[in-house]
Amino acid sequence: MFLQDLMLCLQLTVDNCISKNSSECLLHLPCGCLHPGKELCCENCEYLEACLSQKQMKQMLERKQAARAEAEAVSRV
Repeated sequence: MFLQDLMLCLQLTVDNCISKNSSECLLHLPCGCLHPGKELCCENCEYLEACLSQKQMKQMLERKQAARAEAEAVSRV
């Protein structure tokens, strides 16, 4: 029970920190790059790295939520 509460708390925190539209961060990078990820200078861009990390984190949380919901549905049957 404690772990589920902790996971929910972490999930809500991440949701508040991450844009609801995960592709939005690529459109409004503070570095002003017109072609994020396609320029040589993008290799060391901390903004692009943070954006991609956020997208991966959100996808991971969505997969965990789906797996948890599926496990709960199976256990109810």
